[in-house]
Formats: sequence, C-alpha cells, structure tokens
Amino acid sequence: MVSVWQVMRTLFVTFLGGVLACNTSKLVAVHDTVSEAAAPIPPPVVVIEAGAPPATPPPLDTAACAAFTKRATAAAKTLVGDAAATSNLVGFCAPTPGGSWRIDVPTTATLDRYVGVGSPPDAINYALEALFVIEHVDGTGKTATYELPKTLSEYGMRTVKVPVLYDFDNDGEPELYLEVREEGDEGHHALENGLLTYDGTAIRPYKPAAAYAIETLEDVDGDGRPDLKILAKYTDTTEGCWAGFPDNWPKPMFVAHSHADGTFQTNDAEATAHVKRWCPAAPSKITKSTDAICARMWAKTPDEIAAARKLVTSCGPRAPRLNDTETSWCEREKAQKPQPPGAAEDCERSVQWFDRTPPLTLP
Repeated sequence: MVSVWQVMRTLFVTFLGGVLACNTSKLVAVHDTVSEAAAPIPPPVVVIEAGAPPATPPPLDTAACAAFTKRATAAAKTLVGDAAATSNLVGFCAPTPGGSWRIDVPTTATLDRYVGVGSPPDAINYALEALFVIEHVDGTGKTATYELPKTLSEYGMRTVKVPVLYDFDNDGEPELYLEVREEGDEGHHALENGLLTYDGTAIRPYKPAAAYAIETLEDVDGDGRPDLKILAKYTDTTEGCWAGFPDNWPKPMFVAHSHADGTFQTNDAEATAHVKRWCPAAPSKITKSTDAICARMWAKTPDEIAAARKLVTSCGPRAPRLNDTETSWCEREKAQKPQPPGAAEDCERSVQWFDRTPPLTLP
C-alpha cells in the first residue's frame, strides 16, 4: 500500500525536476509576417540555456503582459476604426527576468506629425507598422520609452519580423531587436531596425553593435547566439536601364559573429567560414560585383592587389552617356547581342567595391 509520504515525495520530485528544467532561460522569438495579412503575434519562444538555475528564479509576469496586450490592441483598433488589419507589432509584450519589453501605440504628437490624427483608418493602420513606441517596464513598474529613427517612406509592402529577444551581454536581461522592411515598385527598398538594450535607467542602442549597419539577425554557425548579418561598406545599387530607379540591391554578404562576452567580430573563424561559402577561392573572371569583393579579399600583397584590380577593370572603361537618362552600362548592354550573363551589373560598381578595404582577408 502506498503511503501518503510516498505520494508527497513523488509529487515534490516531479515539481523540482520541472523547476530545474525551466529556468535560466534566454528569450528568442523570430517570426516573419507581412503587413497586408496581419496575424496575432505569437508568444516569445523560451529557449533553455545550459547551466545551473538560480536558487530563486524571478517569476515572469505573464499576467501583466496579457493586460498590456489587451489594452494596446484595443487602442490600436480605436485608431484604425474599421480597417481590416491591425499592427503586427503594437501589442507585443515579452515578460523578462527584469520586467518586460513592450510595443505600444505611438503618441498623439508622433502620429499627427507623420500621418495626421484625422487621416483615413487605412492610412493610420499602415503607419502603425513604423510608428510605435518601444517600452521597457521593470519589476517596480518604472517605464522607459524609445522610438526608432524613422527610415521608411510610407510606400510599398511591409514585412515585419516579430521582435527577437536575446541576452547578448549576459546581464540577466535580454536585448531587443526589431525589424520592419519596406519594398515597392520602381526599386523602392527601405529598412527600419534596431538592436536595443535596457541599462537600468533608459533604453539605448546596444553599444557593441553600434559600429555595424545591421540587415538582420541570424545564427549563421548554429551556436545558439544570433549573429549580425551586415552589408559592411558595400551598399551601392545599380540603376535600372532607362528607368533611373535603383536596381540590384546588395545582400548582406558578411557577418559580425556574436561572442559570449557580448561583442561581435567580422574576421574571426566563424565569420571567415561564412564568407568562404560564397567566396571559396579567388575568381578567374569578374561576372558580377560580388566577384570584385571576393577578388580583393584573396589579394594581400601589392602585386596581388594590382593584378586583381586589372582583372576587375577588364570590363572596359565607362562609356560616355548618350543622353541624361541612359547610364553607360545600359549602353554597353544595348550594343551587345546576345546580351551576356551579368550584363545588368555595373562595371563601375565592381571597381568601387574592389577599391574598398574589406572587413577581412582570406588565406
């Protein structure tokens, strides 16, 4: 016959095992949505980190987050009226060991400045994807607020990444990363993002990442830490033939690899391995602008650099313009039949990219 003591002992061990398995977590939430088809924001995914749990782990205040989300989404609905969708960001709340990260509706002054409080509901609904207030609320209820610089153009389709939370500096409170992309006709492309930290007093850009123009976060080496995917200095676009609009937007080819001390490196073993996936050896010919970057990274001595540059400039000197609307590479493309592979790549951009110092050299 099972005694009462045996039942209580079994329940206690089961409870203790659950506590040991569910604490010392770092928060990571990554999910892509498109602004046209808004969807409820999923709760952040809790990823268990190895290590001993604290003796008395701070409870996560999920009730406070639920109350905030209800209030903020109601406020957003009041602003957009009968608009079909609501913001994919406003109402987000993630409880943390030190309180919570939240995203609230913009202030009346901000909304009036960029859109106009009396604007049609659809216009306000669209604006909420870029106009929002980031908040950190600590355990005492103290609230710090922050607004990202406004870099979007109120034009085109928006893609929203649900905020990413990760404790880069190991201070017990995760940093917050936000990302909103905007793309439209005629080559339009814009990005509003930021990696933020709460220092106990205010929300600030995360200083170790300040030197990098972040395109997105991605764990490129599978170590569990999000890395920064960056363009480095290779941000130039080409120009669509006879259109005058930007074309061939560059993709982030480099990585600032995340380290356990909260810093990032662009030339360590992991960052180098990432680059060698698309640049495994010095190219024998230049067919696109990224080949020019690859050629420069493999050239180290003055003679090697001179020889590689000669290869890059072998596409020929820039032809004179026929008129004010045609760019020289369009003229070269027009003159060649059939059009060669990579004809839409600008020879001048390849030379410009080769002449810039890359973030690393390859062995």
